[in-house]
Amino acid sequence: MRILVASGNTLIRNGIQHIVEQSVETVSTFSNETAAKFFTFIQREKPEILFFDKSNTSIFTHSVLRDLKFRFPKVRVVVLSSLENSQEILESFEM
Repeated sequence: MRILVASGNTLIRNGIQHIVEQSVETVSTFSNETAAKFFTFIQREKPEILFFDKSNTSIFTHSVLRDLKFRFPKVRVVVLSSLENSQEILESFEM
């Protein structure tokens, strides 16, 4: 199983990677760069599961999440968020 952790927060990225590596051999991480690099990285790594940190002001925005689901519909996405705006969280589930 191939897993990708996408977060601008080093602690979140490394923490999830450490936990997941206990059970899965292939874990990739991606930090803040550009959306284009993010999609290129996904195309190259071909993750089955993506931990998507939407809680910061990085490239991991609503529109990137929407494009992700359109371009890579087979990738299962786990949205991580510390947002307090319940409307934004609900919109993430609707994608």
